[in-house]
Amino acid sequence: MGIDKFVLPEGPFEPTWESLRNYQVPQWYLDAKFGIFIHWGLYSVPAFYSEWYPHFMYVKDSRVCSKMVL
Repeated sequence: MGIDKFVLPEGPFEPTWESLRNYQVPQWYLDAKFGIFIHWGLYSVPAFYSEWYPHFMYVKDSRVCSKMVL
């Protein structure tokens, strides 16, 4: 496998600011609504164990369970 397989073809821009200034933003981009997708849940609050937080709440002697006041 040669290195040539990893070389990207040349794009429409030159490595200059002037080349970027000539770019026209597509209308669909200007019409789009801004949004960020994030996944937030109960596990986001304690900031450790991620999605496994609810599971480890019930595992005796786990780091999560030891911090809970029962």
